Amino acid sequence: MAWKRLLRKKIIGIICNLFFLVPLFSQTVSFDSLVREFADAINPALPLAANMGLNWSTPYVGQIIGYPMHFGLGVFVGSAFMGNSELSALGEAMGLTIEESMIKGKQWLPNYAVVARIGGVADIPFDVGIKVGFLPDTALWGSLNYNSTLFGFDVHYAVHIPPRNGPVITVGLGYDRLMSEINGMGRIPDSDFETDELARIVWESHTITAQMAFSQPVLSTGLSLFGGVALGAGINRAGVKFGSDMNDPVYENMKGMFTLFFSGSAGIGYEIGVFRIDASFRWNFINFEPGLGIGFRYQR
Repeated sequence: MAWKRLLRKKIIGIICNLFFLVPLFSQTVSFDSLVREFADAINPALPLAANMGLNWSTPYVGQIIGYPMHFGLGVFVGSAFMGNSELSALGEAMGLTIEESMIKGKQWLPNYAVVARIGGVADIPFDVGIKVGFLPDTALWGSLNYNSTLFGFDVHYAVHIPPRNGPVITVGLGYDRLMSEINGMGRIPDSDFETDELARIVWESHTITAQMAFSQPVLSTGLSLFGGVALGAGINRAGVKFGSDMNDPVYENMKGMFTLFFSGSAGIGYEIGVFRIDASFRWNFINFEPGLGIGFRYQR
């Protein structure tokens, strides 16, 4: 009968429409998935961002006892880079607009550190380095605030000290600690909160590295070529927090992670009396992202 054929057509049409709508529902990405994708993207970048400041053109400064006393004190600024897509997608879900860095498609993790290295004792060819940095809320990444805290230390042992103009080679161990965030006014996705909250995208890292470094003077020009490799592991956390109290947030979603760290660096240093200027390029072999840095110090 005609009405049965019409009913059959309507049922078939409804079933077809449901099949067409299934891909639309499956493409909906949850907020938790966005947090996880961001955490996975920033995870391998954090050790390189933390491992900056003590990569000097002088990998071994000498003994502290004697004349002159061997030590160095200065400042270092630098940044690691990562892809911007996962970060901007997370920010958009939170109501935050995140702009790219000076490199298209990349985001930067800038920092600075006050750095010092002091020579060893007892005729053992080692020295100890330490770095501390604190960057308060600074307008970066568009209209957002960025802040960061950096701490670290290392010990270098000189395995080769040439009598004349040959390369200095050291091996060592180091520890780096990094805590950073960006923040602005946003809203918690998929929640009952009607008002804007202080929205934070946060990350932190603990990294232990084994290091090898070298430095080669360029004749008597004051220039030197330096570089090295670092191999280690990092325990990281990254995610989001909402609310003015960082330690008691209104809402948080943090992911714990582990990553290996393998990087190489190369740079050029210039000596002007007791002052040194270093510029270096670093490369993360885990996520194939770069890092840049420049340092200025007093050294004896």
